[in-house]
Amino acid sequence: MVKRKILKLLKINWQQKNNIYFDKEYPIPEDIYFKAGGCKQYQRSKSPLESSFYDMKVYKKFLKDIFNKYKPKLILDLGCGDGRFTLEILNNFSNTFVVAVDSNFEDLNFIEKCLTKEQKERILLICSSAEKTIFLEEIFDFIVLSEVAYVLKNPIKIYKKIFGYLKPNGLAFISNVAKQSYFLHALINNDWEQVKNILLNSKYTDKIRGVKNLQVEVHLYTLPKLVEEVKNVGFEIVKHNIIYGEHALILHKLRKEKMLDDSKIDLVQLAFDNPVGIERIYTILARKKI
Repeated sequence: MVKRKILKLLKINWQQKNNIYFDKEYPIPEDIYFKAGGCKQYQRSKSPLESSFYDMKVYKKFLKDIFNKYKPKLILDLGCGDGRFTLEILNNFSNTFVVAVDSNFEDLNFIEKCLTKEQKERILLICSSAEKTIFLEEIFDFIVLSEVAYVLKNPIKIYKKIFGYLKPNGLAFISNVAKQSYFLHALINNDWEQVKNILLNSKYTDKIRGVKNLQVEVHLYTLPKLVEEVKNVGFEIVKHNIIYGEHALILHKLRKEKMLDDSKIDLVQLAFDNPVGIERIYTILARKKI
């Protein structure tokens, strides 16, 4: 059985609950996303009234291109949330095995409930901190680190960690949120303290939707900054891209003004199809070149 081989390869012999593994050595952190009930990016990606719906259109194309060209077999989705990348891979690319790691048990439990019997043999769900989980080096063909590093205290450490986990010539898909997008969010909100924080520190205090008084300070990126950080840990940049954010800003403004309903979908789609150049997310495909 492939799953048993992977467990042996990763040297994992941890406790289980609902087919989710817990690392006994590193207690599960009750971070803000844990308290908030998880990221729910996969669930939000199903609605055209959510920015994740449009982001996922772009991510799906990226994944299709990567898997068709490079055909990775063993994948690590680090900070997988409720599975928007993990489930996309399992649903569309056969002969793959995904190790999905997140600190939120509810997100992982959601993934587990979405799986077919066959898919349950092609996934290992691990509830642990992305920063503290330890695997053997040079075992993964492909690693997804999507919109994760920018919420960590030290993004460089996680880039170094995934570099070590990859096989020689292995690939990493890394994405982080653009400084420009959050700056415009702050302007829309008339939040001048946030504007000042962005200008002085390239940071933004992100409030967790739906949970009162929960927030996290995130690092904000320009594309050159992201490229430099990833290259400095040893990666070769295969390609990079920009996801534009007009649709997300329109959704944010409509939601703020309580004007968001199905009648606005055409407008949001128009903004997605015809961007004026507001940068929202930067993506990088990087190779561990040895």
